[in-house]
Amino acid sequence: MKAKISFLALVCLAFAFMLALPSLAGTWRDDFEDGDYDGWWQSAGTPGKWVVEDGEVSGEVTGNASGELVTGKPKWRNYTIECKIKILGGGMRWGGMVARYQDTIRTYLFCLVVGIGAEGALSTVGFMERNQVQQFPVELDTWYKLKLEVDKNDFKFYVGDKLLIELNDRTFDSGIVGLIVLDAHVHFDDVIITGPEIPDGGYWDSAKHPKGKAVEAKGKLAATWGEIKRSR
Repeated sequence: MKAKISFLALVCLAFAFMLALPSLAGTWRDDFEDGDYDGWWQSAGTPGKWVVEDGEVSGEVTGNASGELVTGKPKWRNYTIECKIKILGGGMRWGGMVARYQDTIRTYLFCLVVGIGAEGALSTVGFMERNQVQQFPVELDTWYKLKLEVDKNDFKFYVGDKLLIELNDRTFDSGIVGLIVLDAHVHFDDVIITGPEIPDGGYWDSAKHPKGKAVEAKGKLAATWGEIKRSR
């Protein structure tokens, strides 16, 4: 009798574990220290040049058009994207991240713009809709840490630890993720994507990121809102 009860208990535990599996969050990350961007691809029909330089991925686009380097699966719905970004130059000097990306004209985009600040928007026909802006002095050749949380219809965009943009929209309920550059030369590093549908993978150099040590950007990092405010 005891053996039968134990067997039933094991079956119940196994069933509960199987039910919990879809909710377990995976992590896909890339620090580009392997010298390439395997697992990413330049979105079809978009301009620009993407290369890996000194363990950072560089995107350069000229003119009034955007270029995207993307990864993931169209079925991805809820996830968090983190990266570091440094804008080096260009005309509009605009770079950031895309979420629930369908193609170059249909996506959600969250970016930094030199001379403006942080910007978040929905694009359905190639123009930014539901556009939100938070002004602060984005500087050239300065690292910023970005984070975007995507949960159902809610989007939260952080610079450092400060929440700057909140957007609620239901136009696209799933889509791939990526990096975006508009009329600028931008470097990205240490991309981390986590979520219940995200597989573990990518490339991460353990020598660059010792276990238990916080990830630090190369050179100057504008990581906190206090530092941003003090620069005014």
